[in-house]
Amino acid sequence: MYSCEVCEAKFQSISGFNKHMRIKHKDLKKTKVIKRNLYTCNDCNETFDLKKVLIQHVKSHLMKNVQRQSLCSLCPKSFSSMSGLIVHLQSIHNVNIETKLLHFENIEG
Repeated sequence: MYSCEVCEAKFQSISGFNKHMRIKHKDLKKTKVIKRNLYTCNDCNETFDLKKVLIQHVKSHLMKNVQRQSLCSLCPKSFSSMSGLIVHLQSIHNVNIETKLLHFENIEG
């Protein structure tokens, strides 16, 4: 159980206590905010109190990377998947792509 030293409110979680301190006592300069283990994004060093929030944040980086990797080099379009880019290249730019070459399950390691 976590107790606020200012107003004696009680919280079962550190995150609830920290949220209370940020919202209710934001004007106090020396407010004691308990920090728990922070989860840090390896891409941008942003920190999060909750692991699930970090995971959601990392997924946003992954989606940006997928879109970046799925840019058409012949026009300014981008695609959320490689298959969308392939269809675009074949139908709009008449580029012949052998999709069987893009499947890696046949490669022996």
